[in-house]
Amino acid sequence: MSRTDVARRYASAMFDLASERGNLQAVRTSSERLVAVLAATPEAASLLANRTVALAQRRALLAKVIEAAGLEASVGNLARLLLDRGRIAVLPAIVSELAARIDAASGKTKAEVVSALPLSEGDAARLGLALGKRLGRTIELSTRVDPTLIGGLRIEVGQLIFDATVRNHLDRLKERLEARHIG
Repeated sequence: MSRTDVARRYASAMFDLASERGNLQAVRTSSERLVAVLAATPEAASLLANRTVALAQRRALLAKVIEAAGLEASVGNLARLLLDRGRIAVLPAIVSELAARIDAASGKTKAEVVSALPLSEGDAARLGLALGKRLGRTIELSTRVDPTLIGGLRIEVGQLIFDATVRNHLDRLKERLEARHIG
């Protein structure tokens, strides 16, 4: 089973459990805190994932991390389960998938806008509203600058991509010209 499949299964189970208990946001916050703590201390994350270190030592370290981070009980239980099953390295993917499921359930969708030049706050807000109206969801928009685009925008909403960049138009034009020349 791929890491993505594993992440989806665990995230689905966590989502169902948190939904049942009515604490989706607490679980999300707590799980994101755990990932942040492990990202801030790569030595601890590396040690937890190292199967050559005795499981008892890794469990003790995880217990300290859980206590220091003040995690929600089900998140601590998930971390222990992942450690015991040798899948602690999949935790960031699980948390990312869980956050996406929580956002989808609340009607929120994350979108990233990539542009050649920085967008003003007003332009980004108008774009977020228009995109949300078109998709029928509340959009949480992030922006990024990529000067190689020359001009235009590329909007990524999950698997959906709207590419209205000059770079994309030039590439498509080039492909059409090459196809005519060959054929």
